[in-house]
Amino acid sequence: MTTLFLDTETFSETPIKNGTFRYAADAEVLVVAYAIDEGPVQVWDVTSGAKMPVELHAALCNRELPITAHNAQFDANVLHLAKNSDEVMRAAGENVERWRCTMAQALSHSLPAKLSALGAVLHLPAEMLKDEGGELIHLFCKPLTRGDLKRATAKTHPEQWQRFLRYAGQDIVAMRECARRMPKWNWQARDIACWHLDQRINRRGFAVDVDLAEGAIRLCTREAKDNAAKTEMLTGGAVEKVTQRDRLMKHVLAEHGVDLPDLRATTLERRIEDPDLPWAVRELLALRLSGSKNSISKYRTLLRAVSADGRLRGGLQFRGAARTGRDAGRLFQPQNLPRPEHKPATVEAWIGALKAGATDLLGFDDVQLAGDALRGCIVAAPGCKIVQADFSNIEGRIVAWYADERWKLDAFRAFDRGEGEDLYKITYGRAFNVDPSTVDKQQRDRGKVIDLAGGFQGWVGACMTFASLYRIDLDEDTAARWMGQWRDAHPEVVRLWYRIDECARLAIQNPDKVFEVNDKIRLARRGPWLKVQLPSGRILSYPHVGFSVHGEITYHGQDQYTRKWSTLKSYGGKLFENIVQATAADLLWAAIPKAEAAGYPVILRVHDELLTEPLDDARFSVAGLAKLMTDTPAWAAGLPVAAAGFEAQRYKKA
Repeated sequence: MTTLFLDTETFSETPIKNGTFRYAADAEVLVVAYAIDEGPVQVWDVTSGAKMPVELHAALCNRELPITAHNAQFDANVLHLAKNSDEVMRAAGENVERWRCTMAQALSHSLPAKLSALGAVLHLPAEMLKDEGGELIHLFCKPLTRGDLKRATAKTHPEQWQRFLRYAGQDIVAMRECARRMPKWNWQARDIACWHLDQRINRRGFAVDVDLAEGAIRLCTREAKDNAAKTEMLTGGAVEKVTQRDRLMKHVLAEHGVDLPDLRATTLERRIEDPDLPWAVRELLALRLSGSKNSISKYRTLLRAVSADGRLRGGLQFRGAARTGRDAGRLFQPQNLPRPEHKPATVEAWIGALKAGATDLLGFDDVQLAGDALRGCIVAAPGCKIVQADFSNIEGRIVAWYADERWKLDAFRAFDRGEGEDLYKITYGRAFNVDPSTVDKQQRDRGKVIDLAGGFQGWVGACMTFASLYRIDLDEDTAARWMGQWRDAHPEVVRLWYRIDECARLAIQNPDKVFEVNDKIRLARRGPWLKVQLPSGRILSYPHVGFSVHGEITYHGQDQYTRKWSTLKSYGGKLFENIVQATAADLLWAAIPKAEAAGYPVILRVHDELLTEPLDDARFSVAGLAKLMTDTPAWAAGLPVAAAGFEAQRYKKA
C-alpha cells in the first residue's frame, strides 16, 4: 500500500459557507468512497447500517499509510468531528501528518482548486468529468427548504440515491487521475511538511471577541436603517437605499444635473469636496460613502464561522494566491481588511465605548471606526498574548537584492543599523535630487507611492492607483514624470525587468534549455510549462506558455477578476512581481517552523506578517519573534531583512 484515496459525502444543517470546522462539527457522514492505490473504487454507504468494510478499516488503522483527498482539510475534519464518526475515523482524521491534498498540490503549481476544473485543465477523459453531483448534493447534503419533507434520504429518493453513490465513486477516479498527471516539483517532502504545519495552524485558529462583533453588528444595522431613511427623504422616495447604485446615479443626474462616472470611494471623496456641488447631492454621496464603509458583512462572517469555544478556524488557504504561492485568506479574509483611518488608541477607545453602549456620547464616527476595529476582533486567549511581527518593506528589499541595486541595499543596511534615513525618504531624495534628511512627511508619502508603483515596471496607471490610496491628487503628466525619475534612480532594477523578459522569451522558444537571468533566477520551458526557479528551490509555474498574435507572453491561469480559467498575459516586470512576492512568501515560511519551535504558536499569516499567541510571559517578545524572522536561510544570503511589531491582547494595525 502507498496511499488511500478517500472522499466523503456528508449532511449538515450548518451551511458550508460557515467554514469547514463549523460545518464538520454538525455533520453526519453519509458516504465514504475510497480506493487503495490503483485498486478498484469502493463506496461505503454509511446510512445503510452496514459495517465499515474490512479493507477500509485496515487502511484507516494503518498510521503509516497516507490518506489522499481533494480539499483534504474538509475530509480530515469530517472524519475527526462528525457526529457519527467512530473511534477509527476520528483518529485518522485527527492525525494531520497522514493526509495529502490534491487541491493544495494543484494550487502549488498554479492550477485550479476545484476538482472538475482541474480535471478539465489536465485533459482528463470526458467520462471522468461527468458531473451531476451539484444537483444530488443539494438534494441529499442540505436540508430541504420546500414542502413538508425536511431531508432527502435513500428511503425517500431511492433512484437518486443510487446515482449519488455512483457520483461519489467517480470523484475518486478523477482525483486519482489528477494526482497522477499533476506536476510534483512543488509537492516534495518539504512542501508537504509546510502544508501539514498550515493544517495545524488552521486547526488552532484564533480567539474572537464575540461581544465586539455582536455590538458592531447592532450599531452598523442601526446606522444602515438611518441612512436608508435619510436617502428616501433626500430623493423623495426615488431611492430607498444608498446601495442602489444605478437608481442613485440616475436620480442625481435627473434631479441635479450631476453626472457621476461611478460610485467608487475615491470618486465620492473627490466630488464631495467640490464647493459647487448641490447640498442634497453632497449629502447623498456622504451617505453612499458611509454605506460603502459598513463592515457588517465581515462581522457576520466572523460570528457564523466561530466555533463553540470562541475560536475561528480555517481562515487560511495554503498557497492560495495564484502564481506566487502566497497564502490566501478564507472566511473572515484577514488579508483583505480595510486600512484603518484612526490611530490604534482611538480604535481601542471606541471598542470600550461600544461595549459600554456609549459611542454616541463620545462623538465617534461609528461606521468608520467599526471598519477600523475589525482587526480588534482577533484577541489573545486567557493567559496568552498576541505577539506580531511584520517584515519591514520586504518587497522593496527583495527588489533591490535581486537587481543588485547597490545604493539601495547599502541604504537598507544603514537604516537597519540606525545610521541612515528612512528608505522612502531616500527614494524621494534620489528621484527628486534633494537631501533625504530634509524630506517631510508629505514628500515621504510621495516617495512611498513611486517606490510601490515603480518596482515592477509600473507606469502612470500604477502610480495614480497608489497615489489614490494615500490621498495624493495626481495628474497623468506628473505621474509619468515621477515614474521616469524613479527609473532613472534605479537603473539595475530597470535592467533586470528587461533581462527577465528576454530570458522568458528565449526559454519559451527553446524548450529544455535553461536561461540564467542572474545568479539567483533561472528559467526553462519543460513541455507546456514555463518554470522559474527561485533561490529557495521552489518553482513558479506558468502552464501552456506561448505568445499572443501581438507577441506578448501568454500562459493559462485563473483570471483574478472573472475567476475563470483564461489566457493571461505577462511581461518582464509582471514576472518580476511574481518572483518578488513568492520570495517574500518563502521567507515567511522559513520563519514559521522556527517560531513554532520557540514557543510562538502561529495563529495567522497576513501578507508579510506573523500573528502568534504565546503565553503572556516576558520570555516571549516582539524582539524574540523578529529575531527568528530575520534569521534568514542560506539561500537569502546578502538580503537585508528587518522586522518589527507589537505585543497586545488585541490585534491592530501596527
